[in-house]
Amino acid sequence: LESINSKLLIQLYELSLIYHIISCYIQSNYLSNYLLSNVVTNSQLIFSTMVSAGSSIITNNINSGSIDVLIVDEASQSIEPELVIPISMIPNNLILIGDPCQLSSTLLSQLSNKLSLNHSTMDRLLSNN
Repeated sequence: LESINSKLLIQLYELSLIYHIISCYIQSNYLSNYLLSNVVTNSQLIFSTMVSAGSSIITNNINSGSIDVLIVDEASQSIEPELVIPISMIPNNLILIGDPCQLSSTLLSQLSNKLSLNHSTMDRLLSNN
């Protein structure tokens, strides 16, 4: 060891620390995903945003049609494409909650506005009775 350059030893030590940190992160990330999967699988209630309802933690652990009631809060502010994400889990019942007289849905894309995607599902349902 005396013949090995001390700078080289320091670099090897730093690399081993980095490797250790990365392997701990990978193991903890795997563990957290495993724990989250178990929580989602065994829960009777799951609260989520519409977009995160499409995350792999939820979609990989909930069978389509196994949701009894899907409640969408602020449905009057969400645009229709957003609602497709949680609805794709095919709930047995769907409850839309929101006040259409408050804030309306907001969409910044001009193309989406031209395609009439700037309406909430609630707006469309109320306009068609």
